[in-house]
Amino acid sequence: MTPFLRFGENDWRGPAAVVLLVGALTIFRLWAAAHAGLAPDEAYYWLWSRNLAFGYADHPPMISWWIWLSTALLGDSPLGIRIFPVLSAVIISIAVYGIGEQLWSQSVGLRAALWFNAMVLVGVGTILSTPDAPSTMFWALALWALSTIRRTERSWLWIVVGLLAGLGCVSKYTNLFFGLGVVAWLVVDPMNRHWLRSP
Repeated sequence: MTPFLRFGENDWRGPAAVVLLVGALTIFRLWAAAHAGLAPDEAYYWLWSRNLAFGYADHPPMISWWIWLSTALLGDSPLGIRIFPVLSAVIISIAVYGIGEQLWSQSVGLRAALWFNAMVLVGVGTILSTPDAPSTMFWALALWALSTIRRTERSWLWIVVGLLAGLGCVSKYTNLFFGLGVVAWLVVDPMNRHWLRSP
């Protein structure tokens, strides 16, 4: 492994540095979320949150539930509408790290968390209150649970995967593809194919 790819305790990409970087980015995203005007879609989802339902014309309800709860806590302000999507980026960063660490190594997990936060789509997208935030968060958490199943063989974690995948589908319809991906993984991976025969 080349020195560039190694992560040591004193390396700028070490655990403490990654935590500080993600923390600084989160503070910046909170500031940006509080000061940027609402996009038309965000105002649309805010209107949904005034009339909670189990679904709307073109989206599942999770984003309206998030906005309802966050505005109940922080008021009808831009930050009140956006706080959960901003915080979801922190949770996704932890999940991405956990997946990389469990399937490969700590250095891969740290690198994955850094690259996740380096994406422009994440930098901009996580300050907007859209269905993508809960969708991505629940997808990442479900994948983290799957990586734990692969490493530990704990069957009860399938319930966690199902719960998280279901919450993802209540966030965005495209999360249904997660289920197809899980089935494809079990079919092509001989070490884990036995789960298809398990209740």
